[in-house]
Amino acid sequence: MSGCGDQRDERLHNQPEPKSERVQAVDIEQETLVLSGDGLAAAWSTSGLPFGSARIEVDALLRSMLGSSLSNSTNSECGAGPIASATYPGGLTVNYQEDRLVGWFLADAEQAGLLRVASKFGTENTVSDLTSGLDGFEMVGGSTLGNEFTSDMGIGGFLDENGVGIDAFYAGTNCFFR
Repeated sequence: MSGCGDQRDERLHNQPEPKSERVQAVDIEQETLVLSGDGLAAAWSTSGLPFGSARIEVDALLRSMLGSSLSNSTNSECGAGPIASATYPGGLTVNYQEDRLVGWFLADAEQAGLLRVASKFGTENTVSDLTSGLDGFEMVGGSTLGNEFTSDMGIGGFLDENGVGIDAFYAGTNCFFR
């Protein structure tokens, strides 16, 4: 449901230009939220919200697409400095520092719905999908967090205990205690 004068497009009309083309919307289902290595974007929008975007803008987009946040928290013990987080339906947690978007974490395969990573991946995919479709996919040797992977696209994540399924994706600043 998009077109000229669509209210959803007006919400992002005055947004800053994305830092790279990776947060540009892609040709996928209109109600999809695309998570990238440098931010997020709604598929119906012509621009994205890169890391560094104001919390009020990010929260407005997420509320319009996913509903109200399920929980909000602050972690003052993170090595990167205090992080405020908001968790939304579908397993998406977004992280803020000084009211600016700095990272995201996506888990909960059963609830992910129309949340897509790099425009095509979800937690229902497998490691073989990632090795063939996520640029620079590489396992992190010796990770104390389990079967962790990274990519040249700024997207990382965790595989299940068998190293086949995907448990979670992340990008930007997250607070993992290693």
